[in-house]
Amino acid sequence: MRIIVTGGCGFIGSSFVNYLRKNVECEIVVIDKLTYAGNAFRIPADIQLIKKDICDIELNDIGLCRGDIRSVARGDLKAYKRSVK
Repeated sequence: MRIIVTGGCGFIGSSFVNYLRKNVECEIVVIDKLTYAGNAFRIPADIQLIKKDICDIELNDIGLCRGDIRSVARGDLKAYKRSVK
């Protein structure tokens, strides 16, 4: 079983990737653009990392054509400052 985690190098995504790695028997694929919040050192070296914007992903990049992807998890949430009145 393969699980794809978008934004997996950010704080939330990497926490989820590390949880999966310890608790679920699966292959993990991380897709991350590595902008200001992403850091490849947050995920273990044995996890497949695709350094691309999710909008630029080809089906072959993630093996979607193989049909063995069980789930896609979004960790690519951006934090925005909002003014409080």
